[in-house]
Amino acid sequence: MNVDIVVSLNSFGELELSQPKLAIDGTGQVKISWWLVGDLLNGAFLPIGPPYSGFEWINPLPDPGNFSDPEIGALGKRLSINDFLKDRGKEWAYVVRIFHKGKFYESVLSDAGGGAICVASTSTFELIGPNGQNRTGRHPVIINK
Repeated sequence: MNVDIVVSLNSFGELELSQPKLAIDGTGQVKISWWLVGDLLNGAFLPIGPPYSGFEWINPLPDPGNFSDPEIGALGKRLSINDFLKDRGKEWAYVVRIFHKGKFYESVLSDAGGGAICVASTSTFELIGPNGQNRTGRHPVIINK
């Protein structure tokens, strides 16, 4: 089974994920792919690894063997992992990071439960909202039912 998550910019210039709370119920293995669309096709997921990885689990981390290592493909426009569905009844928070037109973007859920945040820096991630206000948020999650 394959699950695609569309990553786009909303009208406020923030990242938006089509499935910020992805619930998976099944057996075997599921390939989860995040795809950049629209204007984000001019950008790319950041490489995997420090200091700011294109994909990163947020504590608590999944146990080894639950997911494959993340891979970036399609010239940086797709990020994929495999979910081996080993730990039922748990959820794992994550973040995806993108570089687009001189800015870094990082995924978090807004207080309204929507998309993500815009980050306007060349070397560090500062969470800001559409009008420049600081934002707090929760990260998107993968839930294995």
